[in-house]
Formats: sequence, C-alpha cells, structure tokens
Amino acid sequence: MPRLPDAPDADTLTLTVQDKAAQLFRAFAPMLCKRPTRRIEESVKDMQGQTFVMEEKLDGERMQLHKRGNEYFYCSRKGKDYTYLYGKHVGTGSLTPFIHGAFDSRVDEIILDGEMLVWDPVSERNLPFGTLKTAALDKSKKAASPRPCFKVFDLLYLNGLSLLHKSLKFRKRNLRSCLREVPGRIEFVQESEGKTAKDVRARMDQIMANRGEGLVMKHPDSEYVLNGRNRDWIKVKPEYMDNMGETVDVLVVAGNYGTGRRSGGVSTLICAVLDDRRPSDDDEPKYSTFVRIGTGLSYADYIWVRQKPWKDWDPKNPPSFLQVAKKGTEDKGDIYLEPEDSFIVKVKAAEITTTDLYHMGLTMRFPRALQIRDDLDTSDCMAATTVLESLRSERKRKMDPSDDKPKKKQKKIRKPVTVMPEYRGISLKDVEVESELFEGMKFMVASDPKSRTGEKDKSELMKLIYANGGSCAQVARDDSKLLVVYGGTSTPYDIKLIMDKGVCDIIRPQWIMDCIARGELVPLTKKYFFHATARRRNDEDYDMDADTEEEEEPEQPTTSSTTPATQPIDEDDDKTESEEEDPELADWFNVKKASKRSEVQRPILNSDTEADSDNEDVNRDEDIHSDEDEGDDWVDVKPTDPSASSPIDAASLEDAHISQPERDDRMGEDDTAMEYDQELIFKHLFERVANAIKENGGRVADLDDPKLTHVVVDKRDASRRLELIQRTSKPKRRHLVISQFIQACLDEATLLDEEEFAP
Repeated sequence: MPRLPDAPDADTLTLTVQDKAAQLFRAFAPMLCKRPTRRIEESVKDMQGQTFVMEEKLDGERMQLHKRGNEYFYCSRKGKDYTYLYGKHVGTGSLTPFIHGAFDSRVDEIILDGEMLVWDPVSERNLPFGTLKTAALDKSKKAASPRPCFKVFDLLYLNGLSLLHKSLKFRKRNLRSCLREVPGRIEFVQESEGKTAKDVRARMDQIMANRGEGLVMKHPDSEYVLNGRNRDWIKVKPEYMDNMGETVDVLVVAGNYGTGRRSGGVSTLICAVLDDRRPSDDDEPKYSTFVRIGTGLSYADYIWVRQKPWKDWDPKNPPSFLQVAKKGTEDKGDIYLEPEDSFIVKVKAAEITTTDLYHMGLTMRFPRALQIRDDLDTSDCMAATTVLESLRSERKRKMDPSDDKPKKKQKKIRKPVTVMPEYRGISLKDVEVESELFEGMKFMVASDPKSRTGEKDKSELMKLIYANGGSCAQVARDDSKLLVVYGGTSTPYDIKLIMDKGVCDIIRPQWIMDCIARGELVPLTKKYFFHATARRRNDEDYDMDADTEEEEEPEQPTTSSTTPATQPIDEDDDKTESEEEDPELADWFNVKKASKRSEVQRPILNSDTEADSDNEDVNRDEDIHSDEDEGDDWVDVKPTDPSASSPIDAASLEDAHISQPERDDRMGEDDTAMEYDQELIFKHLFERVANAIKENGGRVADLDDPKLTHVVVDKRDASRRLELIQRTSKPKRRHLVISQFIQACLDEATLLDEEEFAP
C-alpha cells in the first residue's frame, strides 16, 4: 500500500514577506479598494492633506498582465488563467498581437495591473461586462467588431525588480515610460488630482456624464499590498455621496418579517409611489409598488415602525389601494399598512433601473433608507409621473440593453477556502513506493519558467522522488535539511530569494537521476549544484574529484529530457541581476556592460571536429562516400598560430518571423578560390549564418555587447563552451546554441526553444 505524503505542520502554512511578493508568470491576489464608512469629507482626511489621485472606476474584469520577451500571461484577480483568450505569444490571441509593439524596446520583463473591458469602435464606448468573453473569442478580426481593451493603472514589476514597496506616484511616473497607448487595445485609466471633497464631487459629475461607474481615491505615497484592502485606496460611488444618485420620498405600504437577529417583527419595508397615471375621477388613490428597503434605519426606528397598526396580508384578498406585479413575491409582504396609518421614508440609491418585479416596471439599484420623514404626510408621496420624468432627464451612467430583465435572485453559498492552482501539489496517491533510497529526505522541486515542459518535468520528478521514499514540499522554508531541485539556466525571482537567504542548497535534477540509476546516494559534488550555501561549500564531498569531473563534463550526454546540460556554475553567477539600486531608478533599462576582457588567445590542441554521428543535415551521398573523406585535410584543422584561433559569432536575434535566405556557395575569399582557407575556416562556416541573421532582422554583435542574446557555435566544436558560458553569463546569461538553430527558425518562421539546440 503506497504511503501517503506527510501532512504539513500548522506553522509551515505561514507565508513570509518574500513568499508574498509578485512573481513573473505566477498568479497573485491584487490589492483591493475599501468602501468609505463615513462621509466623503472623512475619506478626504484619510489622504492626510496631500494631493491624491482620482482614477475612474471601471465596470470590467480585474486583470494582471505578465510579459517576458515575446511571451505573455493573463490572469484574473481570483487566479484564473485567461492567456488562451488574449494570447500567449505575439502571433496568437485577441489582444497580444495588437499591444506587443506598444512596449518600450528596453522593457523585457513587466507586470501590469488593470481592468479588461470591451471597446465598441462603432459607438465609441465600453460595452457591458457580460460581453467580454464573446468579444475575446471573436476571430473575425473586423475593424468594426468589439474587441478587448486593457485599461492599465499600475506597474508592479519591471526588468527583474519588484515595485510593490515603491510609492504610487513613483509607479505611475515610470508606467508611462514603459509603454504607449494603442487606442481601443491598451490604454491608461483616466486619472486626475484632487485635494478636497469639492474636487471629488466635481470629478464624479464628469464621470456620471460619461456614464461611468464611480472613482477610486488613492494616496500618492501608498504601497501596493497584495490581497490588501486599506484606506490608501477608497472607492467612491454615487450612492455613497450625499448629493449624487437618486433620492425619493416614498410611502411604506407593506413589510416582511425578519429572520435571525432581526426576527420578531417587521424587518424589510416595501415602498410605493402614487399612481397619478390613472383617471382623475377615481375616488380611491392607488399606489404602485416601487422599491424594497432593508438597510439604513436604526434600532430605535425599527421599534417605532413595529408599533404601527400592521395588518396581515391575504394573498387571495390583497389591499384594494395597492397595485402589485403580476408575478413574483418581491413586492408582496407578510403584513401591510393602510395609507392613513403609514409614513413617508426618504430612500437613496445609485440609479433607477427597469424590472418586472414591481408594478411601476422600475425599481432602485442599491437602495437604503436615509431617514423617516416625520414632517411629511401621505399626500407628499412621490408620484409615478415624477419618477418617469426623472428617469428620462437623468443622465444614464451605463448603456444597458433595451431588453434588460432582472436576474433571478441566487442564493449565495459561501465557498470553502482553496489554494490557488499555482501552489497546489500533484496527486501522489497512485504512485507506488519502490525503494527507500531518499528515506527521511525532503525536497522542493521548482519548475523552469522558460521551458515549455517545465510543469510536466516537475511533476515527473516529484513522482520519482516519492517512488523512492522521499517527500516533497511546495514552499522552501528556512530548513537547512531541505533540498531545492531546479534544472533551469536562468534565475527566476523565487529561486533568487532562496539563494539570498543562504539556508537551502539548490541542486540539479541530475543528482536525483544518478542516485536512482546507481541505487545509492551519490556524493553531492560541485557539479550537481545550481547554488551551494557557504556551509555546503565547506563540506568534503563538495570538492571531491572536482578536477576529473570538470574535464569529463562536456562529454557527458544528457541522461534525461528533464535535465539541462550540467555545466558547472561559477559561484559568482548566483546573482544574475544587479542588486545596486539607484534612488530614482533612472537607469533601470540600461543593462550593465560586462567588463572589457581581452580575448583569450591560445592554441587549440584538440578542436574535436570529427564528423558527428547524429549530424542529420549532411547529404546522404556524403554518408555513402564517408570512407573516402576520412583523409581530407580540412576535416581536422589544427592551427599552429595562436592568433588563428577561430572567432566566435554572437547573434542578437530581434525578429522571430524570418524568411529563407539565398545560398552563397563561394569556397573562399574570392570567386576563384577552389578550397577553404584553413586559417579562416570558421569565418567561412559562419558567413552564411551571419548573413541569414542580418537579412532577417537580427545583427551580429561582440561578446561584450550588453544587448547580446544568443551565442552561435558549431556543434562539433566542444573546446570552448565553458569559456563562452563564463564570458557571457553577466549581466544576464545568454543562450548558447548551435548554428542549426538559425536555419530551424527560418524553416518554422518563428523563434524556437533554445534549449532544444543547446550544444
């Protein structure tokens, strides 16, 4: 019977400050707004006398956008992945292809927070929220079709640096430097500045005139708190303000009994307006049900209301003065009051909307009672024609469909607390324990964010660990016995945090594979570490047979698709991003130039350029006559002059969509040459590659160029790989690929995964 995974202790569920940071391509809970509980003047005081930011509150879906190079990730506030709708790459989705060119060329990694809306280019306004998915799935690509539009209001991460603890005004200032607006595709949220309650009301008038929903007040020095809700961000809607929204004086005609702590008497009041649309010769005035209220009155008010002479409601014989809807029970109470015994109540709401649940055909959205009007009598009740006139003259804030029908009241069910998919462990209940090789050991497996199969590789590795007696954790705690397993070539933010703590060692998956293959724990030598702590570097096993392993390492084949090339990592490479931070971060986008190093010139003793058995691009006719070519002089080139060391071509690829280049079949420096110059053999071999790069939007750069992205080498040359990795590892590691990578990208007309073309 398989052993169940160890249950985590209660104290292991507490997240540290680093765990709660925004991480690229990982969903997080955004910061939310707080509703004002007092008058708007009190909310202005919370801004501490400073000039605050007022942003328009949008009626869309909260969305976060992550970008790394040409790759994108879209996620809602509840962690739902919408990348399949909006586009993972430049050539896919309903939004990514149209906004990729909006980012500044210096922006490589970025996280934006905003609202996803639907823009209608015909009416030039935003459509209701319910049409968002329909617009995102529309593949017609017509110019007049509604399309998703991302409204950006915050910048949280830029080029490896988290900005959560920077002030709002700092983030706002740098946001507009990172991208430009593409109308109808990606835009900045409309914002203005204010200092008084008068400024807030004036701005709210403008938003209402444009059919907006409300505004958000933000403190200029506020930090971004993940899953936080404090008084630095305050949302303001018309119904929260004294002089905005709809206010009516209506007559209380019926009521419903309360439940729970409000039981024992009437709790909800049904209010009506005088129906003056009827003929004037009618002796008895009629009232039309209009709105139902349950909030706003005090405990003392309810005591007074319950002392009224209420009468039981008879569904078969309803009150003659009251007109109710033909269907539903929304406007039918348990008890009712005669008009002469009733009273007027002042009700405030956001707006008047259409419905068929009240006799008026209208009702109020988000109503609440302001006060009981003792100074008014029944004759002061608002008339139906007054409500209709107010509805016609009122500036509508939203464009509702003409066939707007109320939705059925749904019973709210409290959802259980769940863990976001990003942090859920895989199911190991079907994995059988085959050995006790890793008995008592605990691992945390991290996926490679740049690998297409990163999550799949992580899952398979965890199953192997569990099948051999080990256990896995989802988060790396401050436990020196915990081993973090990571096989990528870059250093993501979460891995960098672990490295900075200096508590846990980070090993490569190759150690797991080697231990399983040999059936015993292999010594943890230097070649198995992505990052070793100071304690580990003093261990005897760390430097055991280091020299021998370094010599043999370039010839070791990859034993698993889940394990990248196990090149030794210099301890100084642990930190791939600069930790120095300018106070104003004016040079974020300036990549630090690597120190100018003189070219290492040395004679090549053995270039290992014999034919490779897996060289599938060689013509089949050449394979047939391979025996005849064994004696050719140019196959094994051994330059005697140190200055004849072959140059290395470094390509900076900037365009993923490139076409097939023309072939150049020259043999040497001129058209009359009949053989390659052995002193310049690599120049001839890479001449076609360099031309293909230049003709398709890239450029050939020096090794010290800070914009260098790819280093292209011949796949039969294994003598200088370690040197190239070390020279091009800072300020960020470049991709080391074989020359066939260029032609493969041309054939597929897109930028392929560099890991598949690693030498």
